[in-house]
Amino acid sequence: LKNVLDIFATYGSPDHYHGDVNLVTYVFNGDFVDRGPNSIEVVLLLFSIKLLYPERVVLVRGNHEDAAINENHGFLEECVRRMPQSSARAFWEEANEAFTWLPVAALISERILVLHGGIGANVNSLDQLRAIPRPLRRADEDQAALDALWSDPTESDSVLGMHANPRGVGCFNYGPDRVESFCVHNGIDLIVRSHQCVPDGYEYFAAGHLMTVFSATNYMSRFNNNGAVLEVSDRLVVTPRTIQAVPL
Repeated sequence: LKNVLDIFATYGSPDHYHGDVNLVTYVFNGDFVDRGPNSIEVVLLLFSIKLLYPERVVLVRGNHEDAAINENHGFLEECVRRMPQSSARAFWEEANEAFTWLPVAALISERILVLHGGIGANVNSLDQLRAIPRPLRRADEDQAALDALWSDPTESDSVLGMHANPRGVGCFNYGPDRVESFCVHNGIDLIVRSHQCVPDGYEYFAAGHLMTVFSATNYMSRFNNNGAVLEVSDRLVVTPRTIQAVPL
């Protein structure tokens, strides 16, 4: 929650009184829960601004917007601990029901693809992402969704091809050759993804055709990482904006 509020205070907020929501569109790229002690507030805040500004706020699903995952990684425990017994599980279930309707990707001006994990081994076209059914209860119900939510790039631009991903069966690491081929085939310039903590808050891959953006500083109070957000101009100039971490 603190990271979200710090971003709004520093770079602008979706607020028609004092913010810039009438001028820009906000895209939030998943993992709204399980990433700190205030998942409840983050969910309520993001869905509230989505309701207030439905055309200006885009919520892209992450791999933790899945009941099978957040049941065991913090969100359910937080609800039970912080909410009345009579409503805790009901709130958790309703939040997860809402998550099943979130898109797994967004497309900015037909040229920049935003998704949480990546293209994995099986996503070859934008139409595959468009065809993912909603509501989607579990990511493993659809291979394209599994790739979009869970996959990662390889360790560097020198590691080509497809490789098994330690996150589990069905997950893959994709090389820069796969990214560049996807971009050419689909007529896009850049893939923006999250899903991994990176030291500077953002990290380029595939000769600049993919960027990992991670907004949470001092991730889980275990890492001394900066966070970042991206500003995309109307001419599709992409500028990373860093959120400096306070040393642990």
